[in-house]
Amino acid sequence: MTQVNLKLTDSQYTTEQLKEKLNNIKIWKGRDGWQAETQVKSVKGYDWKISTFKSGTALVTTAQAGMFTNERGYDVFSFQIIGDPRVRLFEIRERCTQNTITNLHTKGLSAFVNKFELNSFKPTHN
Repeated sequence: MTQVNLKLTDSQYTTEQLKEKLNNIKIWKGRDGWQAETQVKSVKGYDWKISTFKSGTALVTTAQAGMFTNERGYDVFSFQIIGDPRVRLFEIRERCTQNTITNLHTKGLSAFVNKFELNSFKPTHN
C-alpha cells in the first residue's frame, strides 16, 4: 500500500460539530462477532464510514472515504477501491466482545477527530 497525504483544507464542520456527528454509533453482532459503524457526511471533501470489526486475529477500526447516496430509501455507501483513501485508526489483539468493540470504536472516533484537528490524515489507497 502506498501512503499519500490528503489535502485537508475545506470542511464545513468545526471540531465540535464533527464530534456531534460522531455520536451516531451502530453496534451489532455479525457473522464474525461484534461490529460497530459510524457514518459521517461531508468531512474534508468525503463522506466517511468508520468501522470496527474483527479482521483475522485482530480487531481494527478504519475510516473509509467514499460517498453516501440514498437509493429507494436506504443510505448506500460506495467508494473507489483505487481512488478513495482509507485510514487505519486502531488495531488490537483482543477477544471480540461487545464491550471491547464499543471501547475500540470510541477510541477510533477520538483518533479520527484528532487527525481532523491536526490535519494529519495519512491514508492509504486500497
